[in-house]
Amino acid sequence: MSSVRQLLVNAEIRLQQAGVPSPRVDTEVLLAHVLKVTRSQLLIQDEITQDAKHEFELLIRRRQLREPLSYITNEAPFRRIVLSVGPGVLIPRPETELIVDIVKRSELSGNVVDLGCGSGAIGLSIATEIKNCQVLGIDNSEQALHFTKINSEQLTPKFLEGSSFDARLTSITEVPVLFPNLVGKTQIVVANPPYVPEGSRVADEVRYHEPAVAVFADKSGYSVIDQVISTAALLLAPGGLLVIEHSELHGPKSQDGGVWRRLTNHQDQFGQSIFENLLAVDDLTDRPRFTAANRKQN
Repeated sequence: MSSVRQLLVNAEIRLQQAGVPSPRVDTEVLLAHVLKVTRSQLLIQDEITQDAKHEFELLIRRRQLREPLSYITNEAPFRRIVLSVGPGVLIPRPETELIVDIVKRSELSGNVVDLGCGSGAIGLSIATEIKNCQVLGIDNSEQALHFTKINSEQLTPKFLEGSSFDARLTSITEVPVLFPNLVGKTQIVVANPPYVPEGSRVADEVRYHEPAVAVFADKSGYSVIDQVISTAALLLAPGGLLVIEHSELHGPKSQDGGVWRRLTNHQDQFGQSIFENLLAVDDLTDRPRFTAANRKQN
């Protein structure tokens, strides 16, 4: 057994004992990160220097303490891009990638607003995959926007023709006030807001390391979702698309009707419903994770 193979086996056992959900994958990712190779290239690595062993040991210790893998490597893959992440910004999840698929299927383009953009994952994916999208990402966290701007600078050369991305520090409800030019003229609004009900049990990686403000809402989980719906109603042009990620507890079959009912019941000042063509979409594990709707045509 090569020293590299032995190193991987021993580290995997330690991570497993620490309760890490994917010890083998994480071990391989961390060693590949140290050696600056791909995971598949680890198979052809025979020996490892003492310096590399020492660095790997430090990373394994951090992972044993349940520090998120992406915080250790400072990287998070998302669709076709790799994002810079670190403490203070939510790590984008694979299921969130489906928001971009929903947007692409709509065949809409133009003004796009990402409410609570975090690392910029959704908005930057739209700018790199769809032409003629002018994306505005907003977040109320300076730490999050630090990473958003890094990612935007790195990915700007990959933007498709006519697409752009800008990030601003503000709250969701302030967007219509600060950007009046977008009111009634936005084609797409996307959001992955904090929706985990306050007091819910979550993995140690989330509980002790990721920003609570990006994860937890109130006890119902709807506090920020409601802000997204109200703001989107103001921003969207007739026929414009809203896509919201939410907890499975907020799906259309939930006892309170979930996000679906909130969209159905949302009315303008004349008592007329605002949204139509509602669509519920499951995530990669067949759980209700997204609700989409169009703003009604005038």
